[in-house]
Amino acid sequence: MLGYPTALSSKGNAAYGEGSGTILLDDVQCNGDEANIADCSHSGWGVSNCDHGEDAGAECSSTPLSATVRLTGGDTAAEGRIEVLLSSNEAWGTICDDDFDYVDAQVICRMLGYAGTLRVQSFGAGSGTIWFDDVACEGDESSILECGHAGLGDSNCGHAEDIGVVCIGDAITSVPVRLVGGSPSNSTKGRVELFINGEWGTVCNNGWGFADAKVVCRMLGYPGVIGTAGVDTFGQGS
Repeated sequence: MLGYPTALSSKGNAAYGEGSGTILLDDVQCNGDEANIADCSHSGWGVSNCDHGEDAGAECSSTPLSATVRLTGGDTAAEGRIEVLLSSNEAWGTICDDDFDYVDAQVICRMLGYAGTLRVQSFGAGSGTIWFDDVACEGDESSILECGHAGLGDSNCGHAEDIGVVCIGDAITSVPVRLVGGSPSNSTKGRVELFINGEWGTVCNNGWGFADAKVVCRMLGYPGVIGTAGVDTFGQGS
């Protein structure tokens, strides 16, 4: 709205001093791509339970901002602690694990050119500025700068909370499957396990249904499926 290319941080608690007059907006929720703050959701014009000690502020950037990411501390190039270098700063920093999830990790792996994300995990403490906290991506962003966050360098974390990811190098179009834990004399039933990145893993039963089981049975060469089972029916995997 002001003509700046991007924001550096958001501020609260009257960081730039208290204003006066009517508090026009409260509970503002923008996606980030709106042309005007009037397009964002809010509690209603002039509807607020705040006082001027809670006046919001913003820090804008006069130049376009870009971010470079790398993974350090892992056993392969596709895994490690996430470190970020901003075009406005010459020092690498980290990302706090607060609210950081699989969707956010997908954006990081995409920035690095990987096809997807295997998991989110810690790879030890980094150093420097914790650039991002409370990251909230939609999943289709091309850069973490396009995701919601607490503000560049605004964090209540320590480096013990630095987060990392394990990315998938190639697109997974086919994966080996097996059934484990069923009757030794009957190989047609068991816990579903998949082989990815050199190790066997399991499938969570959240949302698991008959149609999903049909795909697994077809992969194993069986003509159909009799039923599905969950809640550790065939024992826990590892």
